Amino acid sequence: MIGCFLKVFTRFGMAHKNKQNYSPYKARKEKAGIDLKANVLISKRDFKPEKIYELEEANDRLADIFRNHDFTCSHEERKKLAAFYCLLMKNQEHQNFTRLLKIKDVAIKHFIDSMIVSELVDIKFPLIDVGTGPGFPGIPLKIRFKNETILLAEGVQKRVEFLKSVREDLKLENLVIIGRNINEHFVYPVQSVITRAVEDIPNTLKNV
Repeated sequence: MIGCFLKVFTRFGMAHKNKQNYSPYKARKEKAGIDLKANVLISKRDFKPEKIYELEEANDRLADIFRNHDFTCSHEERKKLAAFYCLLMKNQEHQNFTRLLKIKDVAIKHFIDSMIVSELVDIKFPLIDVGTGPGFPGIPLKIRFKNETILLAEGVQKRVEFLKSVREDLKLENLVIIGRNINEHFVYPVQSVITRAVEDIPNTLKNV
């Protein structure tokens, strides 16, 4: 029996579907009489960032956003987050990793939202991020806890390859990438589990 705690952070619009294949988004659109197929081209076009800031400007903008939201991180952490932002947005043009395309949204809803967990709970390591997608919350937490072991579990291969490139480019040590979905039969010695992937709570708990 592994002594671990579970913190589940759900965000609609993330990668994983629930076991019943029920989509609240689709249900709302269908109820409103909206043809989802007619909106596919618009949606895909909307997922391409209008502007991608270079590293130094991204770093400066993150500094302003974090200051305005009373969020504290070191210069080293912020520079790595800026580099992660650049990698994410440059790959976004082809991979469609996230719906958040403005640096302010990425900073608040991805970076702060991921890292603030460490201010709310006492995270034990090794930590596994189940259904990490393009690396949330695992990569920002790894940037904050650079010496701790964090595992990123992701079943979509294009995201796995992206995570490996991020690990190499940002020189993140003790970052284990597991290229498969996590289910009740998967066993690994961890102390904490975290996820932002959309999955119904009973199945999430079962897998944990």
